[in-house]
Amino acid sequence: MKIRILAAADVKAALPMPKAIEAMKQAYVQFSTGRSTVPLRTHVQTEKGSAC
Repeated sequence: MKIRILAAADVKAALPMPKAIEAMKQAYVQFSTGRSTVPLRTHVQTEKGSAC
């Protein structure tokens, strides 16, 4: 499995804060009305350790 590591600047360029806030609002609405699925965290082991 390949994991892409993004710098903060990459994330800001891809998803400006106003769009991120709107996306989170929509996600919370979907979650609170039972229209979303939230999977359990996945454990990933790498050469440098593990992450959840």
